Amino acid sequence: METAQAVLAFIQEATGTQDLPLTPATSFEEDLGVTGDDAVRLLQDLAARYHVDLAHLRWDKYFHPEPSLGVRYRAVAPFTVGDILRAVEHGGFGPAHS
Repeated sequence: METAQAVLAFIQEATGTQDLPLTPATSFEEDLGVTGDDAVRLLQDLAARYHVDLAHLRWDKYFHPEPSLGVRYRAVAPFTVGDILRAVEHGGFGPAHS
């Protein structure tokens, strides 16, 4: 449980959302506004700190690219704080995130 609290604090610090209560259902894109390069950086920093393997994570499945003129965005699957907590607990993302 101590690790989970540390991960939540890490996410809040990285996203500037210290006043927002995070739950496992909190969405990175919808609730925290984290996508594109910001999502990549946050997850790489988190992976380094908590020894999480990102090999199975398909970024484009969960995050939109950086904004660009004339680009139509496709729907992305929800990526939540719960996904992060499970990845930290298990040491990485499983094939379901591929």
